[in-house]
Amino acid sequence: MNKEFRDFLSNGYLEPVKLPSGEPMIINDVQYYWPTEQGANLAIARFHAITDLARTHEAFRVSENQVQTRQKLVQDLTRRALLTLTSDPETALDCIQEIQRLNEAEIQRAKFGKDIVQVFEVAAIWIISEDESPGRIVPEKHRKKIETWTQYPDLYAFFLNMPVNALYPLSLHFDQDTLTSSANIATKELLDLMKTLTNIESFGFKSETIPYIASRAEILRNVITSTSQQSSDTLKS
Repeated sequence: MNKEFRDFLSNGYLEPVKLPSGEPMIINDVQYYWPTEQGANLAIARFHAITDLARTHEAFRVSENQVQTRQKLVQDLTRRALLTLTSDPETALDCIQEIQRLNEAEIQRAKFGKDIVQVFEVAAIWIISEDESPGRIVPEKHRKKIETWTQYPDLYAFFLNMPVNALYPLSLHFDQDTLTSSANIATKELLDLMKTLTNIESFGFKSETIPYIASRAEILRNVITSTSQQSSDTLKS
């Protein structure tokens, strides 16, 4: 157990997350906690992270996860294009065309203005496990939580009603049109990423970029499954 986490818990600043069923939120043998009323303002880093995330969502109309993945891809593609411009113009052109495709995809996503991964991103800041520090966000652990949670369709609706809604109104993302459009856009982005993965060698992606691509692809797969399940439940109700 993280020392800072233990201190927060013993002082009553954290409490176990309770699901609508009344059961604690335990996923893959990991139990999760969120701030109590008196602890909500103490983890300043997480409070600021949520407000920063809200600004990212509003400015770019995409999730932070997508922004990070795209930045990594464009950086590597630009570097590869410059390195091969003289020696291998065809590869350089392929890289430039891939950058153009990424830009066009981002424009389309921005027009829609919502990425339901935003909901999981905010939840991953607000909800933590015993091995996390309440005062510090570790990107790898943050990304892994999103990957894991997007596998569970019911968590989407649950996260929309978290107390943190007072800081960021997540419930604005939950409607039938949002779910349907998100699934369609996620499917297209996933297919594009799969094409990108088949050209890893020619595009010259750095080893540290590959996990970002793989993580984004996994999240998209989970989102497609979750939105399909949620849409089905909404229609039944």
